Amino acid sequence: MPTCPSCGMEVNASSTYCRECGHKLSEPEAAHSSPSEHGNDGGDDATPQPDTRIVTKEVSVSASSLGPQALKAHLQSMDEYEFEHLVADLWGEMGWDTTVSQASVDAGLDVIAEKYTPYHQKKVIQAKRYSDSTTVGGPDIQQYSSLKQQVDDADSVVIVTTSSFTNSAESRASDLNVKLVDGDDLVNLVEDLEAYDIVDDYLDITQTVTEEVAVEPEPEPEPESTPTESPEPVETATSDEQEQTADGRVVGGSVAESSSAFLGFKHWNWVAAATGALAFVVLSVSAELFLALLLATALAMIFDMRYVVPQTRWQPSMLLYLGGLLIVFATLPVYLVNRYRYFSRHAES
Repeated sequence: MPTCPSCGMEVNASSTYCRECGHKLSEPEAAHSSPSEHGNDGGDDATPQPDTRIVTKEVSVSASSLGPQALKAHLQSMDEYEFEHLVADLWGEMGWDTTVSQASVDAGLDVIAEKYTPYHQKKVIQAKRYSDSTTVGGPDIQQYSSLKQQVDDADSVVIVTTSSFTNSAESRASDLNVKLVDGDDLVNLVEDLEAYDIVDDYLDITQTVTEEVAVEPEPEPEPESTPTESPEPVETATSDEQEQTADGRVVGGSVAESSSAFLGFKHWNWVAAATGALAFVVLSVSAELFLALLLATALAMIFDMRYVVPQTRWQPSMLLYLGGLLIVFATLPVYLVNRYRYFSRHAES
């Protein structure tokens, strides 16, 4: 409590005069105290808090981080031919030697699995990548059960699907000794084998992640500096310096050197078909014109192969098709049919 400077008696902090001696007191000390003596009330001297913002990004994750239903949904979205390879790899993880039939000549067969210990076994596996809305019924089981007759020494048939089987299918499979693996069974098989790395080889699984990050304050503008020297000219890559990326695209070369963009034209199959048809028409008219059109057909097929190969899984033999074109002219329609089949499958996927 403050005291009177004249008589030394204690006085109230709000008193103007001393009650003992009547001395006029100064104004309360609180009125003259600085803000620093009473603490900071959050004025201009407060430390500013850093700004933050919400960032959303896609990150790759492993199949092991997914739940059963999410994993099954990703399996249902796979390419059908890649799904056959996935099934073959899972059976290979269980000790089977597997062979995946080629899509063009499988005659209904997808995978053949064989094991020699403790005794010889051979299974014919039918892989069906379906959505939940498409089920496998009894007539399908009847059809697939006859596949083992197409393979020597085959002793059983296995049908694997990402969907489900009808009651009729399960009953028919029991009568015909056909093993069924539905979508839930397939997910359980992946979990039991801990074969998530196999699934990751075929699926690019991403998840959306949202996080809060601090925003750095903008730096103070720098004073104007003297003009810098003009940048050096950018060198153009030569044909010896061009590189090829992982997906087959040419980087660093000119447009004319890129086979997939030759003259900006992508329909060399139509050119090959047209020149081939004309060559066949003029065969009996002019040998010189026939040879010129035959050469144009061969060049169009070369340009088309160089465009199609990076786009699809098809690997046509240039030597086989071009050599056959010179000997047996029928290789041109064979090439065009195969080209349509593989390129259409690539466009659908």
